[in-house]
Amino acid sequence: MICPNCGNQNLVQDEVTLDFICSRCKTRVPEKAIEKIDFELEESNVETNFNYLKTIKSVILLNAEDSVGTGFIISKEGLVLTNSHVLNKLDYCYGIIGDSPDVYELELVYNGSNEDIDLCLLRIIDTEETFVPLEINSNESKIGDNLFTIGNPKGLGLSLTKGTLSRIHKSGNLQLDMTINPGNSGGPVLNEKGNICGVVTHILEEVQGLGFALSILKINEFLKIIKDGGFDV
Repeated sequence: MICPNCGNQNLVQDEVTLDFICSRCKTRVPEKAIEKIDFELEESNVETNFNYLKTIKSVILLNAEDSVGTGFIISKEGLVLTNSHVLNKLDYCYGIIGDSPDVYELELVYNGSNEDIDLCLLRIIDTEETFVPLEINSNESKIGDNLFTIGNPKGLGLSLTKGTLSRIHKSGNLQLDMTINPGNSGGPVLNEKGNICGVVTHILEEVQGLGFALSILKINEFLKIIKDGGFDV
């Protein structure tokens, strides 16, 4: 039971009125209100707690010969977004989804480097599976938002990092204060609901805790180019 005024969890019940009294600020909370408060807090937690185990079902760890990176699934048919530089001019790569042992082959569908966008669209091939896509956030992120990324730093496997959005550059790039390493490139930047807010692109090697990501605007621009070209995304 939590005090709605100060957040104190130590509420004492009055034996006569059966109301609850906060031991810290002395706020009196009617008995009937307690159930409603607890329910609202529970509902709020459902909305904001990041679900790692659910999200990794949509994250794919990529291996393109000498390059490692990360991508994420955006359609049930197995379309995957990642950075163009992860493929290193190849037109195929291999990947593992989440913590599954299965290895998938992916082929290049569209490379955004022609439009100077560090994104490419891949497709998982030779399978009839149905995949779990991530949802693209409908709103732009704001400075101070808590954000997450899941990636494959140095090819060591699934790694979750958390940080905040510290700056939005004029280019639209997001500046993050979370730990990002080579192998995180192409991985999703996610809000607390697990929706895509950006794509990890690079770091500044001479400093720590400073990473960059393409914003949701850049992702939508890239997908529009593909759709305008007649490809169904």
